[in-house]
Amino acid sequence: MTSTKGAHPLPSTSTPRVNAACTDADVSESLVNLKTACVDLYFLHRDDEHVPVAVIMDALNRHCARGELNLLGASNWSARRIYQANDYCVQHGMRGFDVSQICFNLMRPTPTMLGDETLVSMTAEEESVYRDLGMPIMAFTAQAGGFVSKFINVPDAQIISRYASPRNLRRLERIRMLCRDTGLSPTEVTLGYLYGQTLRVIPVTSVSSTAQMDDVIASSSAVLTPEQIAWIDGN
Repeated sequence: MTSTKGAHPLPSTSTPRVNAACTDADVSESLVNLKTACVDLYFLHRDDEHVPVAVIMDALNRHCARGELNLLGASNWSARRIYQANDYCVQHGMRGFDVSQICFNLMRPTPTMLGDETLVSMTAEEESVYRDLGMPIMAFTAQAGGFVSKFINVPDAQIISRYASPRNLRRLERIRMLCRDTGLSPTEVTLGYLYGQTLRVIPVTSVSSTAQMDDVIASSSAVLTPEQIAWIDGN
């Protein structure tokens, strides 16, 4: 299965590139680079709320009609905008977004914490709209940059500075207690939190060693209960 993204600002500029011309250019470049006639899952990496969803979805669907794109994904789009885009597509018999990528982990980081205001993070408001959408979510930063494991085991100054808010430190203490009481590893609790959501969540993970890979694989069966999730989420 092939998957790639377009519509990201160029490295030298922050100018949005979410428009028909950039979509055409990015899709064509991806087909050449991937040596394929069709991308199975194509994401728009960013949104530009100044551009009507009709313009964006019309552009994507021209490529779908030509057989160049199959499934469509939104990355760092608000759930509200995805809802608007998919509603437009339903009304016009077009392909809407099939999946969304959003920043989502048990530390509930904000774009400000992560240093990038173009990111979209999971909030109570986002959750409410996703329940109406019924759409699967690919949660990036699923492991919070390894914050839980690193803080508990080997503190990392950069990661701590990004996530160590008073609220998250209170959560961290609960996670530490949960690891102690259940025998789960910090990674199992971190990913089990996402697996246990009532939303359909697919954690996006990364590893730098076989030991970390083993931990991530083990986490696939570590689903936290609603009570454990509510305890972590408590104020």
